[in-house]
Amino acid sequence: MEASGAPPVEPEMERPTKFGNVRMSEFEGEDFLSSLAGVVESLAAEVAAARLDRKALAALSAGLQQFQEDALGINAYPPKAFPKLPATLFRDVRPRGSLFVIASTCARTMLARSLKKLDFSNPALRKQNMEILAAVRRALQQAGHLPAFKVALHPSLGAAHL
Repeated sequence: MEASGAPPVEPEMERPTKFGNVRMSEFEGEDFLSSLAGVVESLAAEVAAARLDRKALAALSAGLQQFQEDALGINAYPPKAFPKLPATLFRDVRPRGSLFVIASTCARTMLARSLKKLDFSNPALRKQNMEILAAVRRALQQAGHLPAFKVALHPSLGAAHL
């Protein structure tokens, strides 16, 4: 307390601005890479031609999340076709979990389009990457990992407002 009896005033600190950029160090750590072993084994059994190892899967996950931020995030230019996928879906490392669905959808797309890799950082490929992201979203919904949106309307709204 100050001599006047009032509590001391803390100086206001400037809060850092959040841009949503993906920290690659989270995906390059050995803890995260070792947790991907079950997903990689499931992918090898399901989409063997994709040949995704732990590092490639981590890079795919990080690249897709960064693309979402660039294309659908707060600082993105319109149009924003749909909301971003929740980050928790990229952390589900169960053998048949949501990360498996994301990776298998991307792998099948690569094979169907004869692509050697997916380049989420190239702005010229935004349309192609948005199509891939839409396919991932559909696959996650079909697998039950991404529930459909529910909208509630107040009963006082008449049919003219709908």
